Amino acid sequence: MNADRLSRMASKVVSTGLKTLPIGAVMTAVAMMAALATGYLPAGGAATAQERGFAGLGDRADGFAPVVPGRALAFPRDFGPHPAFRLEWWYVTANLSGPDGNPYGLQWTLFRQAARPPAPRHGDKTGSAGAGTDGPEGGWASPHFWMGHAAVTTPERQFFAEKLARGGIGQAGAAARPFGAWIDDWQLAGHGKDTADGAQDSAGGPEGGPEGGPEDGYAGGYADGYAGDGKHRYTLRAGGAGFGYRLTLDSTAPPVLHGKQGYSQKSDGGQASYYFSQPFLTARGSLHVNGRTIPVTGTAWLDREWSSQPLAANQTGWDWFSLRLADGARVMLFRLRHENGEDGGGADAGDDAGGADSGGKDGRDSDYISGTWIAADGGTHPLDRETAALRPLAFTMVAGRRVPTLWAVSVPARGLDVRVRALNPESWMGTRIAYWEGPVTLTGSHSGDGYLEMTGYRAQGDR
Repeated sequence: MNADRLSRMASKVVSTGLKTLPIGAVMTAVAMMAALATGYLPAGGAATAQERGFAGLGDRADGFAPVVPGRALAFPRDFGPHPAFRLEWWYVTANLSGPDGNPYGLQWTLFRQAARPPAPRHGDKTGSAGAGTDGPEGGWASPHFWMGHAAVTTPERQFFAEKLARGGIGQAGAAARPFGAWIDDWQLAGHGKDTADGAQDSAGGPEGGPEGGPEDGYAGGYADGYAGDGKHRYTLRAGGAGFGYRLTLDSTAPPVLHGKQGYSQKSDGGQASYYFSQPFLTARGSLHVNGRTIPVTGTAWLDREWSSQPLAANQTGWDWFSLRLADGARVMLFRLRHENGEDGGGADAGDDAGGADSGGKDGRDSDYISGTWIAADGGTHPLDRETAALRPLAFTMVAGRRVPTLWAVSVPARGLDVRVRALNPESWMGTRIAYWEGPVTLTGSHSGDGYLEMTGYRAQGDR
């Protein structure tokens, strides 16, 4: 089935209303529309999706809100959804250890994607008008689709699960006040500052005026538990075959804005997203792995990002790092790969020798590198291809793909020169849009840990 036919079928289902279909047809239609909305196409459409950037994220986004510099991010508003933009995600990773010191990694991600632009809302400049689960177009008329990913990584195993949901019916969604993001029984929920026993904030009302201006007593700063010191609590839960987790996360600093005050550019052509993180989170709770319950503690990282066209059409994937240094600093760094920027050199996993620089014929000139150095006190310094370097050193064959699982990462001006090594080189997420995601450890000028996500590595033989 080609993309055009899939699009026509999905549009017909939306226009007629899913409630008029038998349940079997409803489920088939939901699966088709989720595949279309997320950029995943069946055989025969994969090449087209690849040409539009990884997972279709380089598609034109006519009718959706643009990402432009100068828009002021505001909290708690921007923890919530932005229905005027085509896609967004809520993303948590954690580096954990059990009582015996064994390391574990954890991932929780919720994606929202719109199949068509929303109805215009007069006066909304933020893209969050009608904030809540689905904006003004609720019920079966909702154009939104949701996808959740959850994983637990051990040194020996990668456990993962995926959920898909139709918007508008309460099965999945997000809200800013009180903050929550969910799909079925997977949930990331925010709680107020110093709230005892995890009780949610009771504050409600509007999400703040355009550009975070004053409205209902909210003046664009922190409110309802988002005080200036950034202290806030979240609870997190998810599970799948052979695994599950429940965690409490506590922030110790305000959110960090990436790029230019949250405007994060993704290409020399101007593609961009709005992007902020909470990289200073402590974590405690329990993992359930193969019938065992393991108490764990550690650190976590929360990302929020939204856009309408985050990639250029010829960007085929990315390598994204979130690193926690033992001295308290944090580093967010990503490389977006051009279709002609294949990695060269390197060695089999476990061999530190022979990694080629990513310049010249290996594609550095066409790759886009950006990031943020986050000092222990929360101060930020932007990073780019002139101030930071990423170099794959060793590769692992995973799911028929040659994936870099040992990297050299350096920020010379900050004295950083480390080797970033996967805890489990086979941390493959075999979801509908497959990718590598797992915890990493740091050695060299600094010790530490973090997370690495890599997308767009094609199976050998694919073009």
